[in-house]
Amino acid sequence: MSTPEITPNNFDRSKPFYPLAVAYICLLFGYKELAGHGAARMLHAILEDEDEGALEEWRKANDASDELRDTMERMARATELELMPPLELASKVQGKIKIDAEIVAEDLAQNALYLGAFTMRTAGSLLIVAYESTAAYRDKGPLWEFLRHCRNAAAHNGRFHVVGDEPRRRAKWESFNVTKSLHGTALFHSQMDPGLIGPGDAIRLAYSACPGCPSSSRTPPAPAATSRR
Repeated sequence: MSTPEITPNNFDRSKPFYPLAVAYICLLFGYKELAGHGAARMLHAILEDEDEGALEEWRKANDASDELRDTMERMARATELELMPPLELASKVQGKIKIDAEIVAEDLAQNALYLGAFTMRTAGSLLIVAYESTAAYRDKGPLWEFLRHCRNAAAHNGRFHVVGDEPRRRAKWESFNVTKSLHGTALFHSQMDPGLIGPGDAIRLAYSACPGCPSSSRTPPAPAATSRR
């Protein structure tokens, strides 16, 4: 039997993990969008100069699939790219903190692998908050134990922390098991670091957990004709 696709609208929108999953996806969409725009801007400058040598160097330097490189070149050949307006964040210290999207996009494009790995560490906040917000409903079963170890890994710089008498109990989810051999290894798989689970597994893990969690008193309206847990 095929595994059903999981998206935010599959979640019961009244339960605590729905907004966490949406925030997690916003984080990854934002990273992908900014990194893509930054890379396309850099490539746009090369194409404007009609420098075939520089273009070939760019293709060699960007270790990506032919499909991804073709997509980037199409983006760069399109009309001048315009990013979102600057992000202005309220600050009690200085009134506003202004973040220039173009500068961030350029930085992401130039340091994609390095910064991408840190983005995944930040994304571990989904698992931290998911675990911490459900203390009254957790048990000591394999699924919750697996989530606990993932939460601990996210809180320890994105790496499993299996020390002392850990794992104290069986910790299993799907085909994944937590053992002492995981200590020091990455939680999330990335191009720079093999890890136990992929970014999408964080959504699936949240979807699998806490079916007995209570509904929120502030529930957004659910869209029609969706399968929700």
